[in-house]
Amino acid sequence: MKYVFRCWLFCFSFNSIGQDCCDASYGWREFIANSRPDTLSTLSFDFFECTSLPDRIFSAKRLKKLKILATELEYLSPKINKFKDLEELTMSKSKIKTLPLEVFDLENLRYLAIAGGCLESIPRQIGLLRNLETLWLGQNNLHSLPKEIVHLKKLKYLNISNNPISEEQRNRIRRILPNCEIKF
Repeated sequence: MKYVFRCWLFCFSFNSIGQDCCDASYGWREFIANSRPDTLSTLSFDFFECTSLPDRIFSAKRLKKLKILATELEYLSPKINKFKDLEELTMSKSKIKTLPLEVFDLENLRYLAIAGGCLESIPRQIGLLRNLETLWLGQNNLHSLPKEIVHLKKLKYLNISNNPISEEQRNRIRRILPNCEIKF
């Protein structure tokens, strides 16, 4: 069974025996303080007004999906690498300009979406994400992607639409990812 906690700012979902429960009057700070993050499988921050994530969530060792949507987030903690089982990381409409290198320690990551934000560059360590199947980087401020994306052998879909990428860079990306569907 799956427990779900939702409120306007925050959504928790975790595997446990029980039934769905929602309580919008219960704030996310109280939920974090009184919850068991070690049982968490999905975590979603929607319209989250803080500039960084609460430290307590990094004890969620079984986390598979992390979504950070329409937030004031400016900084992603290097502690992100504690989510060893993370398969999906989605961030949209945040203020993050760079990713901590620890993101690239997430060996099980299959889906990475960082869209509609302020991202200015992708580190060359992107090539370490050998299990990545989908990379969604639309609506940022990227001018190019590092050549190390050639190591993403499982990549099936790349979205880099609405970025100031030159035609020369587009052609280079097409050449190094010939078996990948690419949206410019």
